[in-house]
Amino acid sequence: MGPAKEFLGMCIVRDGDERTLTISCPGLIKELIDNFGMSNAHPANVPLPARTALHRSGEPPMDTNGRYQELIGSLLYLATAVRPDIAFAANCLARFMTNPEETHWRAAKGVIRYLTGTVELGLQYGRTRELGGAVDAEF
Repeated sequence: MGPAKEFLGMCIVRDGDERTLTISCPGLIKELIDNFGMSNAHPANVPLPARTALHRSGEPPMDTNGRYQELIGSLLYLATAVRPDIAFAANCLARFMTNPEETHWRAAKGVIRYLTGTVELGLQYGRTRELGGAVDAEF
C-alpha cells in the first residue's frame, strides 16, 4: 500500500531529501469553511484578537440548533490534530457550549476567518537547527 498519504482527514507529506514529515488538514478546513458559509470571508490575522474578553453577558442564549457545538467540536479536533495555533481560541469558545451568545458566535466565526487565510498550514516534523515556532505568552 505504500506510505500513508491521508489519515482521518489529515494530509501527510513526506520529504525524504529534507527528512521532514508534514501533517495538515486542508480538506477538512475547506469543508468547515464551506459548511459555515464563510468561503467569501476576508481572512483574519489572528484566531482571537488580543484582549478579547469572552464571558456571559446575561443576554438570552442563541438558538444555533447545534451549529455552535458542531463548529467548536471541529475546531477542537483541528487544534488537537494539526493546528495548535487555534487551540487557545477553541478552548475559550468551548466554555460556552451549553448557552452560546451572539458574541461567542461572532468570535467562533472569527476563528473560521483566520482559517480561511491559513488553510495550508500544518505541523512539520524533522531535523532542524532553527527555531520553527515561538509563543509570546504576554500577547
